[in-house]
Amino acid sequence: YECLARIVDNDRKILVTPDQFIPVAKRTGMYAQVTERILHQSLMTIQQNHHDQSFMLSINLCVSDIMNPDTRKMIYSKLKDASIAPRMQFELLETEAIIDLKSVNRFVQKVQSFGALVGIDDLGRNYSNFDRLTALPFDFIKIDRAIIQTIAEDESMQNITKEIIQIAQQKNIKVTAEYCFDQ
Repeated sequence: YECLARIVDNDRKILVTPDQFIPVAKRTGMYAQVTERILHQSLMTIQQNHHDQSFMLSINLCVSDIMNPDTRKMIYSKLKDASIAPRMQFELLETEAIIDLKSVNRFVQKVQSFGALVGIDDLGRNYSNFDRLTALPFDFIKIDRAIIQTIAEDESMQNITKEIIQIAQQKNIKVTAEYCFDQ
């Protein structure tokens, strides 16, 4: 399951989407609290489903989450619980450039050392590109829908997808393609 932030009413109807409240949270300095809340809710959900060992949660993180020492500390402390880490995966979002590659690399390796997985979300979009794929030790990638949705008729998208898959196979990285369907 992928954990997605939404502001909902009592009937679980979506009132505000992340593209509306995340920029505001970042501008006002409240973004770390949003990430903390998502992590807290996710961990509660894992604990509620402790009987199902196949139950996994995926949480999106941006580079600023990784660079925030408090957020990193909170993630590490939660992953020390051996029943939690193998049931969590983190997806690095495409929304921000990586300025400090060494710090991000240390984060990825530390999270993996606890048994959690780390991957790239939306490869092929914004900052999620070949540089990230080749520079960091990811466990999985998700190819962005912008590449996949036209793959049947666009030879260049077919070639890009083949290249991504070849690199991933060489690095032993699992690949998921978003927006797969057949009309």
